[in-house]
Amino acid sequence: MTDLTEDLAENLNKRIIGQPSVGEQIAPYLTIHGAGLSPPERPVGVFLLLGPTGVGKTETVKALATELHGDASCMMRIDCAEFNMEHEVAKIIGAPPGYTGHRDTSVKERGTEARITQMKLVECSPEHYRPSIVLFDEIEKGADSLTKLLLGIMDNGILHLGDGGRVKFDDCLIFMTSNLGSRAIQGQDNPAPGFLPATKLTQKGIKRATMTAARKYFTPEFMNRIDEFITYRPLSQKAIRSILDLQILEMKRRIQQGGNKYLKNLRVPDSVRNALVEKGASSQYGARELKRVLQRELLAPIAKRMADPTFVNGSELTARLSQGVIQLRIKRPTKKAKRVSRQGV
Repeated sequence: MTDLTEDLAENLNKRIIGQPSVGEQIAPYLTIHGAGLSPPERPVGVFLLLGPTGVGKTETVKALATELHGDASCMMRIDCAEFNMEHEVAKIIGAPPGYTGHRDTSVKERGTEARITQMKLVECSPEHYRPSIVLFDEIEKGADSLTKLLLGIMDNGILHLGDGGRVKFDDCLIFMTSNLGSRAIQGQDNPAPGFLPATKLTQKGIKRATMTAARKYFTPEFMNRIDEFITYRPLSQKAIRSILDLQILEMKRRIQQGGNKYLKNLRVPDSVRNALVEKGASSQYGARELKRVLQRELLAPIAKRMADPTFVNGSELTARLSQGVIQLRIKRPTKKAKRVSRQGV
C-alpha cells in the first residue's frame, strides 16, 4: 500500500486532464490509512467534488478505482438522482420490519432489498486490505433524507439497515459529486463561443463560488463532516485537446481488439483533431460534448466503413478535413501485404 500511494497523486493527475491538484488532495488520506493512523470507526476519507459537469469529477473516482483495484468498475456507485423523493431513500437501506419486502426474498427483484450491504461493500474491493470506494453521484439531486442518512456514515462509519443490520464504512473512501456553483463559475467570465477560458478564472475564485453554493445548500453539520473539498475548473482548450488525444488512442485500441474486422491503422491528423475540438468544446457540457462529437463525426463513420461487405482486412483509414467536413480515405492492402498478414495469423 505504501509503494502504491507514493505514485498515486502523480498517476491521478495524469488521468484527470486539466485538474492539476486533484491527486495531491486524495493521496494523503491513503498514506495515513496505509500507516494504520486513520481515525477508528470512521471512513478513511470523505470528499466532496465540486464543479461544472464534464470536467472530471466522476472520472476521478473511476481513475482511483483503477489505481487501487485495477478496474474502474471496482466501486459502489449510488446515483442520487434516483432518490430525489423522500420515500425512495428507503431503497438504500431496505424495507423495515412490518413493511412489504422485509426478509421476503421473493420480492427482492422489486427493489426492496437494501442497495447497500456489507457484502456488496466488501465485493467492491478485490483486495480487502485496501479501502472500498463508494460514490454518491450528484448528491444535490437526492432528497434531504439522503444527506441525513449520510451524516451517520460520515460521522461514525455506520449505516443502519431496515432489517436491523449494520454496514460499516470504516474501511471506505466516500466520494460525493455536485454541480453546485457551476452557474456562478460560468458567470465570472464572458468567453468566446465554445470555451470558458480557464486562464481567466483563478482557482481561488472557483473555490469561493462553489463553496458559497455548497454552504447555502447543505447544513453546517453536513459540511463539517467532510474531510476535503475538491474544486474543478472549467476545461481549457489545451485540456480539451489532451482529452481528445486520449480518447482517440482508446478508440484505436478498441478498433484493433474488437470484432472480426482488422483495421491496420487509423490516422487522425492535427487538422481533423482541431476541428473535433472546435465542434466539441463546450463550457456547459465539458468533455462530455467532445465524446459525443467524436462518436458522431469519427467513430460512427469508421464503423460504417468496417461493416461494409467490401471492406478488406488490413486496410488503413485516414481522416481528412474537406470544407469543414471530416471524411475517411481508405487504403486497401496490397496482395503482398495480405499474404504476409495471412502467414502471420
